[in-house]
Amino acid sequence: MSKRAWFLCGGPCVGKNALGEILSARGYYPISTGELLRGCDDDVAKRIVQNGYPAKDSLVIRLLSEEVLAKLGSKIAVRGAPRTVRQAEFLIDLLKKNHGYHISVAWLESNYDEAMRDLLRKNGGTIDPTRASLIRMRQEQHERRCMDLIRYLKKHCDRFHMIRENALDQGTIGTDLLEIISEKEDDFEFVG
Repeated sequence: MSKRAWFLCGGPCVGKNALGEILSARGYYPISTGELLRGCDDDVAKRIVQNGYPAKDSLVIRLLSEEVLAKLGSKIAVRGAPRTVRQAEFLIDLLKKNHGYHISVAWLESNYDEAMRDLLRKNGGTIDPTRASLIRMRQEQHERRCMDLIRYLKKHCDRFHMIRENALDQGTIGTDLLEIISEKEDDFEFVG
């Protein structure tokens, strides 16, 4: 049986949680950087969560290392990370190089207008203006960082899937990706 991990990446409000739920239903242990940060007693982490600032690599790596090391041997789905090349280097070294995991990436494309429509739909047609501006700020930060990260992940992970915006909500995630997730453990094959 091969050890598998998924990195669920993308900006805010693009469907990482929905894809994480699909993977959880298929036996993957979910690890969410957002939940790790929200559950952290560290004052810096609390300020990051409260103000919506990006977390420093050192904090994310510390939180992820504790959680991932506790679940080694399990199928793992990391939601919301890596967000930087440094985080990717750490996770790939830990999982792939040191523990023989096969790593797949689901990169969910983001779009601010689509994210706002989704939030409005989920919140009965209203959204807090502060939250809307925070989401725009986070998406802009994410877009600035993502090109180098995408190149790195494509080079160092076993599989990379680009999923267009809102595909999960529309039920058009792509049968190939769901088939890959659903394949038998002992018959898992990585192809370009």
